[in-house]
Amino acid sequence: MRIVDIFQQLPSLDGFTQITKVHKGYSSDTKYLVTVGETRHFVRLADVAHREKRKNEFMLLQNRV
Repeated sequence: MRIVDIFQQLPSLDGFTQITKVHKGYSSDTKYLVTVGETRHFVRLADVAHREKRKNEFMLLQNRV
């Protein structure tokens, strides 16, 4: 599946105009900056084997906001 097809399935990225791959960072996740209108979103895609770990990280980040 192409990355464009994946992003088209995400409602918050509907109508994106630009996708830029990010080559920085220490994780093995694939990272992108996705532009929707005037807003840029940082998107991380991880291997399904890391699902629980990434889910816990996300929950921790949500509680800090």
